[in-house]
This record gives sequence, structure tokens and C-alpha cells, in this order.
Amino acid sequence: MADTTVLFPSKPRIFILTDITNEPDDAESFCRYLTYANQFNTEGIVAVTSVWLRSKVAPENLHEIIDAYEKVVDNLNAHVHPKSPYPSAEYIRSIVRSGPPVYGMAAVGDDIPLSDGAQLLLERLLANDSDPLWVLIWGGSNVLAQVLNHIRHREDAEQLRAKLRVYTISDQDDTGAWMRRL
Repeated sequence: MADTTVLFPSKPRIFILTDITNEPDDAESFCRYLTYANQFNTEGIVAVTSVWLRSKVAPENLHEIIDAYEKVVDNLNAHVHPKSPYPSAEYIRSIVRSGPPVYGMAAVGDDIPLSDGAQLLLERLLANDSDPLWVLIWGGSNVLAQVLNHIRHREDAEQLRAKLRVYTISDQDDTGAWMRRL
């Protein structure tokens, strides 16, 4: 049988923010995302708060799904082009972080340290990569707001913001309106 796989010169860079745990939709979305993970360069996955989950983040729920993914990733790789393998569960685990366990703008300020999730997002934004970084926001967006606040006085702030592509599912905290004014 002829190989009909289409390979692209580069894969979209993806960074996910998820309020996984308070309802099944984000767990379902993450499972589905992992079945397509070989089509993306996944650079970060951060457990965040939202309007429905204001004071807790649950990276352990991400790890449970990654544990299940680990059991099937070899089978997934048996069915894809060898130049486009699925990332290992070990790699996916290595890019899971937590956002601040507080709601929205309470996590944003000049004297508030960046969360682990925001640190990773900042590292990926500052990476020497000309491709845009797609931030998929399935929950609250205070991790992105922390980073935008952190870079806002840099000389290259406009260029850094221009590297971002943000896809958000509603405004799930109060940072969206603030970010749109930047």
C-alpha cells in the first residue's frame, strides 16, 4: 500500500491552558488532543483556574490521562509516518505545569512572581523560533496575563506579543478584558 501521509515542513507550536477537573470537557479535550499530538509541537500544558474553579489547579488530572496515553502511544506510533511520531509520555509529563491557584487578575501584578506555568510560557515565547506560538485556552487565562504583564515594559514587547496566537474558549476569568486593552 502506498504511503499517503502528508508531511509539513513545520508543525504548529502549541501551549495549552486547562481548568481540567471541575467538569469532564477538558479531560475529553486533552484525550482527543493527545490522539493528534503527532501533528503539533506541544510546548506546554498548564493546569489553571477559571470562573468555575477559582482556587485550585489539578495537574494530577493531566498526569492520569498521560499515564493512560503511555499505554497506547506505541500502538499510535505503529500507524503513523516514522517522521511524524507521537511524543513520548515522558516528554508530555515534562511540560506539565501549574498556574497560580487563584482566580484571574489576583495572579497578575508587578510584585507577584510568575507561576511555574507562566515561567514555561515565557521561556517558550522567548525561544529562538520564528513560528508563532498558539496558546489554546480551555480555562482561565491568568497564566498568559502574567506573562503579558511581565513583558509589557520590554523594548521587544510588541514583537513578542506578535508571536502569540490565542484561541480562547470564552472568557473564563477576568483577565481577558485586561489583555485586550494591551
